[in-house]
Amino acid sequence: MIIRTEIPKMNSKPTRASTRSYLNSLIIIAMLILVADNASAVSVGLSPARIDFNGVLRGGYAERNVRISTSDPIELTGNFEVFGEIEEWLRLDPNEKTISFSSSNPYLLKVIVEPPPDAANGVYSGEIRIITDAVVDPTGSVGASVRASVTLQIFVTVTDQQVYDCTAGGAAIKDSELDTPLIFEWLVRNNGNVRTSPKVSIDIWDREKENLYISREYTSGEVLPTTERTFTQKLSSERLGLGQYWAYIKIKDCDFDTITTFDILEKGAISDRGELLGVDAPPWVYVDDIVPIKAKFVSGSLRDVRAKFKGDIRLDDKIVQLIDSEETIVTPGQQADLTTFFTPKSEGKYVVNGHVMYNSKITYDKSTIINVQPKKFSMTFGNAILVIVYLIIAAAIIFLIRKIQKAKKKF
Repeated sequence: MIIRTEIPKMNSKPTRASTRSYLNSLIIIAMLILVADNASAVSVGLSPARIDFNGVLRGGYAERNVRISTSDPIELTGNFEVFGEIEEWLRLDPNEKTISFSSSNPYLLKVIVEPPPDAANGVYSGEIRIITDAVVDPTGSVGASVRASVTLQIFVTVTDQQVYDCTAGGAAIKDSELDTPLIFEWLVRNNGNVRTSPKVSIDIWDREKENLYISREYTSGEVLPTTERTFTQKLSSERLGLGQYWAYIKIKDCDFDTITTFDILEKGAISDRGELLGVDAPPWVYVDDIVPIKAKFVSGSLRDVRAKFKGDIRLDDKIVQLIDSEETIVTPGQQADLTTFFTPKSEGKYVVNGHVMYNSKITYDKSTIINVQPKKFSMTFGNAILVIVYLIIAAAIIFLIRKIQKAKKKF
């Protein structure tokens, strides 16, 4: 668009009409500058900017999340256009005709690809184009014909080879009040290209891990390829009294096992929390050294707890010493070193293992290794005197022997 304006000459006498025309020209130019600045400042970004779906089965499923963002605080609106040979395979979630996003409120899009059962092996491509509507000035008074757009490239590799691969995590049982159900949660992530429904087993033991109270096995719901799901299962707690319990959880199909702890509480009671961060000791020592062993404990309770470290020291899988620190009061959020000592009597590789007991609860076990070397030789003052005395005696004996030998030769 070309704007022609006539600006009155400075040496001519300005009229009211010419002055008004001059001011109007300045206003139009300023408005055009503002529009150009707003249009050029708008940018749309994608994360990721490209999606590769590798090893997708014919008739299979895969998905990926995309984040659509902008640097502009103004809310932008727009729509999607899908192109390419996989256009019929693609599905968008949510499937909305118009989207809106801003710098403080990005748009989250799930891109789903489902190749048909008769698709041939190979690599296919397509793209999703995000096109914004006309950019609007913050005052709402100025419009621009410029639109921002960005393209998401998508590549799909179709195969007939099945891949089973899953991982699991987040397995835990929440603390529960007496006579209320236990809430058991776990997560399964499907990294393969076939659907999976892995089985999960759980065994619940008492605090000392001596008595088994509950043993159950469940089947997770179906997890589609490239997706993850969190599952929740309720368990009856009628056989469990007040106190701490341990749960051994195993998901064999995903090569996962863990141990977790939970409490059965009085109604309205506070659950104590604490963690043994680690067991520290010098890695290399000598026989007869006095070795400090420190258990680093942190309290996550809302009240003071009485904590002490208990464990054992083993050599060749045999217990050589039981260890037990002094009891220490640990305030909420405080980290404390619970210290005990060990004096090895022989060389070897010792394993220190133990846990912290606090307010009738037990932490997870932690361990460390102490390598003991043969006793080092050290020359003390007393030892030095003895060595000198021995040398003098030996020299005197040698002198007497030689003197006796010389006397014999004279005869």
